[in-house]
Amino acid sequence: MVEGLPARDCSRRRGPRRRRPGPARGQDAEDRGRLRVRGGHGRCSGLLQGAGAVCIDRGRDHCHLVAPAPRQGCPVKQLWDLAGVFAYLSLLTVGGGMAAFPEMKELTVDTYHWLTFPELLHFYSLGQLAPGPNMMMVASIGAVVGHIPGALVALVAFFLPTGLLTFFVGRLWSHLATWRWRPAIQSGLGSVAVGLVLAGAIIMGRGAITEIFFGVIALVVFLLLWRTKINPAYPIVASGLIGMALHYFNIA
Repeated sequence: MVEGLPARDCSRRRGPRRRRPGPARGQDAEDRGRLRVRGGHGRCSGLLQGAGAVCIDRGRDHCHLVAPAPRQGCPVKQLWDLAGVFAYLSLLTVGGGMAAFPEMKELTVDTYHWLTFPELLHFYSLGQLAPGPNMMMVASIGAVVGHIPGALVALVAFFLPTGLLTFFVGRLWSHLATWRWRPAIQSGLGSVAVGLVLAGAIIMGRGAITEIFFGVIALVVFLLLWRTKINPAYPIVASGLIGMALHYFNIA
């Protein structure tokens, strides 16, 4: 005992310290795979962000939980997935990119969860407005998944198979100019192209036309492009400005 300090009561022994219960053995794999990161206010490292990590801010204590995002797997596997998906989609573009839109939505949104449906609609709309082939928008999807390598893989996988197929089939088709079945095959492919484009337009319309105003805009643009020779870029820009105005004034 030190002089000047009160004596401590040691008559009662302290029992063993109780451990906090740890995680159950059957805990979900996603919870077990969470990583604890120190530092920064609600920010992840570039490596984790590139891997599709999701950060949950826990306040000023510099403690964050990083959980895997839907885009799981190593980057190399993601690039292989991109190549397979867009090589397959390129073979469905009979009649244009709209013909492949239903399957593109099924794969990129519902299967691999690379995008949300509104994001896919925005990318497709920007592809219509940008110069060059409208399906250059596949580079944007690839960039979301794998940054610059993903964009390059998506472009090559989407345009190379159809380019080679067009080259070789075109040469063969020219040698079959007198073949009696050629007109029947062309008519059948034309009907298939119309059906694919209509299916793509209906699926896109379900996601894009959510208000009566947007339905009116779609109808006006359809009539303009059908009955006049106006440049499609003008209705696209005008529709975008109208949509901004409706959102600004809280009309839609």
